[in-house]
Amino acid sequence: MSSPGAALDLPLARAVEPSLDRAAVTRCELPAAFAHLAATLRARPPSPALALLRDPPPEPDAFDVWLSRAASLLDQEAIEADAAYPELDALLARCAPGLLNLDAATRERFLLVTRRGKGSLFAMDAAGVEHELPDALVRRALSRPLDAWIRGVESMLGEIGCDAGGARERAVDRLLRSEASSDLRVGQCWLLRSTSGDLRAQLSRAGVLSAGTAFLAARLAATAFTFLKWSILAAAVERDTLSGGDLVWWSLAFVSEAVFDVVSGSPRWDLATRLGLWLRRTVFRGALSLDIDDSRKQGAGSLLARAIDVDRLEAATLQGGLSAVVGAFELVAAFILLSGHPLLTAWLVLSVVVLAVVGVVYTRRTRAWTDTRLDVTGELVSSMVGHRTRLVHQRPERWHDREEVTLDAHAIELQRLDAVSTASSSIPSVFMLGGLALLIVTAVRTGAHAISEDLFLVAGLLVAFSSLSDLLGALRRIGAAIVAWEKIRPLVSLDARLDPRRGDAHLSLEGAAAPSALDLVDVVFRYAGRTAPALDGVSLRIEVGDRLLLEGPSGGGKSTFASLMAGLRLPERGVLLHGGTDRRSLPFAEWRRAVAYCPQFHENFLFSDTLAFNLLMSRRWPTSPRDLELAETLCRELGLGPLLDAMPLGLQEVVGESGWRLSHGERSRIFIARTLLRSASVSIFDESFAALDPETLLVVMRCVERRAGTLVIVAHP
Repeated sequence: MSSPGAALDLPLARAVEPSLDRAAVTRCELPAAFAHLAATLRARPPSPALALLRDPPPEPDAFDVWLSRAASLLDQEAIEADAAYPELDALLARCAPGLLNLDAATRERFLLVTRRGKGSLFAMDAAGVEHELPDALVRRALSRPLDAWIRGVESMLGEIGCDAGGARERAVDRLLRSEASSDLRVGQCWLLRSTSGDLRAQLSRAGVLSAGTAFLAARLAATAFTFLKWSILAAAVERDTLSGGDLVWWSLAFVSEAVFDVVSGSPRWDLATRLGLWLRRTVFRGALSLDIDDSRKQGAGSLLARAIDVDRLEAATLQGGLSAVVGAFELVAAFILLSGHPLLTAWLVLSVVVLAVVGVVYTRRTRAWTDTRLDVTGELVSSMVGHRTRLVHQRPERWHDREEVTLDAHAIELQRLDAVSTASSSIPSVFMLGGLALLIVTAVRTGAHAISEDLFLVAGLLVAFSSLSDLLGALRRIGAAIVAWEKIRPLVSLDARLDPRRGDAHLSLEGAAAPSALDLVDVVFRYAGRTAPALDGVSLRIEVGDRLLLEGPSGGGKSTFASLMAGLRLPERGVLLHGGTDRRSLPFAEWRRAVAYCPQFHENFLFSDTLAFNLLMSRRWPTSPRDLELAETLCRELGLGPLLDAMPLGLQEVVGESGWRLSHGERSRIFIARTLLRSASVSIFDESFAALDPETLLVVMRCVERRAGTLVIVAHP
């Protein structure tokens, strides 16, 4: 029986292998390594500020800020991840490109992973040289924090006599691979994911282009052997004899065609998997970076329907695209086989033109039907969200008036779409009947001629019939895919909407003393479609530690101003600075670390999860005991002690979607606690205290004033 070190690829007290030592980069070597990484990732354009990167600080929060800045210069986003031991292989499989921390305690040694190999990783050193490292070696290095845990478990098992026949080693191995070790986090990593708008580069990194190329090559080979098979048979018929050699070559062509048909299956499903994952990743990113005004304008129901269209887009793109490829190869083969008969060739051209026109009409009808389908989904979600309002205010006999109108329009468009679909289904059959008729008429007029020519023409008609059937299905699916893409395109974040451009100025001010907490200079903001600006020429300077009360009438622009300071909106003109750095020069993730924003009550949300999750969303997750203790202390300071005491599970109690189990005032205080737990240098509260009674308000304000650094409160007079 192997030792736990062998089973886990983690020999205790083993020295670091020289190959890992050569590939590792120290904290101070990271700037040089990132400069070399830019060429590997083909960042567009490479930023000259890469040469100005300073050494990252060792403190975790400051290091995260540095890494976010460095990644933004490569058109990348740094996403922190870690894993329990059983999840470590999955983390290694997706960590390229990324940064692996080899020393979680001090953050002094790293592996800068550029790409994956077969059972290995390629890591770049500070000189730009890539080193191939086996997965087992990297796994051992990342798992070294478990050494002490393994020794403790082995000692305990030894005390109870569990060491005979390898029993102790097997017990340690089972414990490490079970849920008992889920709290033992290893493999701290930052995944680098592109934010570039280059669609081709994104598809290439996702492996879609390589899988698609492999599939096309396999299908092309299969089509070539199909043509060769018919050519051998036609030549044999022309000679009026089938020799043994013909039979051998025909058999080889037949077997080769079947082999490439089977071979094309693997890249086909690989293409389907990779394209599906890429679609979902980009839609998720886009949904979370959608402009807040756009999301309000479109409505939750419409956005939900568009997100659901991802499945339709994936299925239609894969099935339609693959059918189009097969159909196109068959169509080329059909034209070659029918090339000796001008009338049949012209008949095939006419059928293809009709098919293309039908495809355009089908796409238009699909677009109209999809619009009504989105309206139906939007109306359903709106009715569900507003159900309580309808119960209170709307007469029961009028509850379904709008739904009936929407459903009637949907039914009409569905009937029109079905009519086009039914009519187009006859195109391949009409072509086949017409082609056979032309072939018979030609044979009668010309009299005797070579049998091989007729065989070629019949084969051409059969191949053309199959091609038109495939292309008909492909055009329908591609039309559906085009419409689905039009609908979800706003959700696909091919560029970072909250990061319209990334300048280099933010690096030049590292380490400089911040002149103020926030500076707004001649800021102008205008909502889309409006001529009058909501804010015009606003200037304000907020010093570190200031307590600012912003009052004004309803509709006066207070919340717009607060969202600008929070970085959720960008000014049309003017400058917004934090610590002397413009908002447009900073990644949004870095701005939100510095400025915490508590929106108005109706724009805040509690997820159907534990109270701890809702409070500590901004912190590392799974959360630490220290964070849980801090969250409970803060909740009690805000007067939520009775609520925690009434919950059997305390912070681990599930609060329900939107916090329906909590009162208005309790939810308001949870929103306030969540903002304070961000530990940002600037905290902005937008009418966050309106639901509190005077006594509770006094308690809450004392806590906020004590906990917040620079404080901005928006309220009515």
